[in-house]
Amino acid sequence: MTDTIGWGEVDERPRRLPMVRLNRRRRVALLVVAALVAGGVVGWPPFRSWRADEAARQVQRLWARMQGLDNQRIQTLAAVQRTAGSLDRVPFARAVAAVDTEEAADLDRLVRQARSMRTWTNDVTVARKAVVAAMVTQAKALRAQAGGLVAISIDLPLTTSVDETASAADDEASVAIDRLQSHRHLLPVGPVTAHFAAAAGVIAALLRPTDELLHLRLVTSGSNATVVTDLDTGKVVLDRALDTNDSVAWQPGRVVGNTLVGAVDADVLFVPLTPGGAAHLVANVSVQSSLGSPIWVQPFLDRTLRAVDLDGRRVGRAVTLPPGLTLTAMGTPTVLLAASAPADAVTQTDNPTTYYLFHPRTGRVTKLATATCPQLPSFGGVVVLPGGPKCDYATALDIYDLSGRRTRTVTFPRNDVMASPPVCSDDGAHVALLTSPRPASESVDPPAVLRVLDTRTGVWTAVHAPRDWVPLEWSSDNRTLLVQQTSNLLDGSQQFGELGYLRVGDTTLHSIRVAPDAGDFLS
Repeated sequence: MTDTIGWGEVDERPRRLPMVRLNRRRRVALLVVAALVAGGVVGWPPFRSWRADEAARQVQRLWARMQGLDNQRIQTLAAVQRTAGSLDRVPFARAVAAVDTEEAADLDRLVRQARSMRTWTNDVTVARKAVVAAMVTQAKALRAQAGGLVAISIDLPLTTSVDETASAADDEASVAIDRLQSHRHLLPVGPVTAHFAAAAGVIAALLRPTDELLHLRLVTSGSNATVVTDLDTGKVVLDRALDTNDSVAWQPGRVVGNTLVGAVDADVLFVPLTPGGAAHLVANVSVQSSLGSPIWVQPFLDRTLRAVDLDGRRVGRAVTLPPGLTLTAMGTPTVLLAASAPADAVTQTDNPTTYYLFHPRTGRVTKLATATCPQLPSFGGVVVLPGGPKCDYATALDIYDLSGRRTRTVTFPRNDVMASPPVCSDDGAHVALLTSPRPASESVDPPAVLRVLDTRTGVWTAVHAPRDWVPLEWSSDNRTLLVQQTSNLLDGSQQFGELGYLRVGDTTLHSIRVAPDAGDFLS
């Protein structure tokens, strides 16, 4: 028999989960989180715009730094380009290459900064891409220019954009920055000041008037004034108007001591190279000596000579020039160079010309030589007579001391002929001139070589010089030769009257970075 203990439903109902009860703190925290999420959704666009504004300002600053680099490059190079001459081409090219390379490296760093930025919005991204493109193309152009060292000249056009590609990229970046500034209401930012250190030494040297201290002055004189410039500092130490009523007729001669001697019509004018010094005029005479004081002058159509000091006052008694002699305007206070032919015919005829030394104080006349093919002589501490077997071009120099003794005869190297008049130093130790191969015809102009002769040894020194540089004058200390380029054009690309110098014992010309006025003569 079976007992029944009880009954009920077989399927049991599921149990209900207990309710989560939040205390006060948890409810507050939940409300805060919800508020933050809602606020983030609402505030994200203004936050993003604010970050984009800051990114735009960074792009603007990067652009300003690039502009500062470009401007500083131009200012740095233009500072030396204003006075640099053709003799400065090599150091100037090195300075350009060094500055270009340094700026390109700086632009690379700016590009890396720009690319690492988060721009937040499309307009800032567009501007950044334009700025990066401008920097990349400019850096590439700068490196290309630096790599073309041989092609860099002193008249290199200096612009912010080195080539057309960089210029186009620069224009696009400038438009993008302007648009960004307008859209983001950014304040304008000017170029940031930059500095280049790579070429500092070369540029400092090019800013000097000369490569070394010469302790010399450059005297230039035109129709309006006489200007004296210190070649160590480049500063004008004297600028005085001419003391004459006919400045147009003024013809400067040379500096004697501290006085510039020149001619005004038929008169001689002595111009002191000191502030406040009064000029002195000696009327109706011509100068017949070239070195030292007193100076011998001769009245026109008169064979009487008299000596005057640098104030124009007569010194000693008058002297009569012997018959048959014509003075050449070369000489010292004790001896004058004379010729047998009229002065205006000495170098214009094929008639033989005999040269003499005339001692005005004693009246003694010493014969030097007869030149069958007249050439312009040179006078300093010695007398130099060009000559040779043919009359078309001189091929040798005869050297005489001031007693009239011939010390040596020297021929030009390589069978060259004389291509410019000889320039003799005041002490007679050196003679400078140009020589060249004999021209095949009158229409041929073979390249000339600047040479310096040591008259004591007869040794020639060839100077490494570009074409068209001619010797002008020796300094008063006889250690520096002034040279000038004769092919300059008045087109603004080069300074007129470009000057250089050569030191005794050197074989390379150096630049004088002082440009005289176009109408000035050099002394």
